[in-house]
Amino acid sequence: MRHLLSVLSLLAAAVLAAAALAGHQVDALLHDEEPIREIAGDIPAQSDFGEAAGDLVVEEVDEQLPVSLPGGIDGAVRSTVASMLDSAETDAAWDEVLQDTRGDVAVRLERIFADGGGAQDMDLRVDLSPVVEAMTSQLREDLSSGLGWLPGVDESSFDGLAPEVVVDLDAGLDEDADPYTWATVAQLSGFWPAYALGSAVLLVLGAVVGRGRIRWIGLTSAGLLTAALGLWFGLVPASPQFDRPPELSEAAAAILGHVETGFRQWAQPAWWIFLGTGAVVVVVGLLGAALSPGRGSERRRRRRTAQVPTDPEHAHLARV
Repeated sequence: MRHLLSVLSLLAAAVLAAAALAGHQVDALLHDEEPIREIAGDIPAQSDFGEAAGDLVVEEVDEQLPVSLPGGIDGAVRSTVASMLDSAETDAAWDEVLQDTRGDVAVRLERIFADGGGAQDMDLRVDLSPVVEAMTSQLREDLSSGLGWLPGVDESSFDGLAPEVVVDLDAGLDEDADPYTWATVAQLSGFWPAYALGSAVLLVLGAVVGRGRIRWIGLTSAGLLTAALGLWFGLVPASPQFDRPPELSEAAAAILGHVETGFRQWAQPAWWIFLGTGAVVVVVGLLGAALSPGRGSERRRRRRTAQVPTDPEHAHLARV
């Protein structure tokens, strides 16, 4: 019975260790500023996003202004957008967008977990208006100072060069995903310290309860399970693949593509270390099992020990 308890405790320790690491990553994504900044903070500097953002701005400006943009202004808008992509103003505006989006997702998941909800409750739209405003600020100032003095020119009309731009990411999400499952995972992720503590307790329990070769066999099994979990988490949850249907805008596709890459670079290293830890545990377990005496050898050793006289007089007679 104690051998079974030892093996089960070690296996449960491996599962809880994986749950602790996964929970820590999910909790950090939802409630800490740095992970999302590390994952998606450099998106404005990427050329494909810049081109898509320029197209979005021009389209929105064409819709909002009473006349179509002349070719020269059209080109000026695109040139200004490109020049402002790698600037402190744009970086600050983009960070504001990221943190607002992260906070909105966290609040939605908490609300879904508490009150329930459907797929429509996870409609994800990224408001790029602060970024567009930062990217076109210099152009608006130049046009206002250069053309604002002309008769009949209303300086407020240049505000159309900073339109409200919202990128819809709903089409890139898995339609079969259950938002309540996401909400449950998000809720449970906050208990990751308890999972880590439970894993440590079970590891010690399994090592103490087990005896001889069974202890090492259990440790080897736990190492194999740890390595398997690390491999699966590293290749599946830590390497997401978003859908890209035809209706997905170029800006949304650019954001999703860079988020995929950034998330892999942020999440996978921890799981490769987790996998490597499992491999080390397997090696230690195999070495321990090979060096540990079998049950038959242990029983023979105990019998020999029991047969050796401990009384000095009997020991003297035994030697005679």
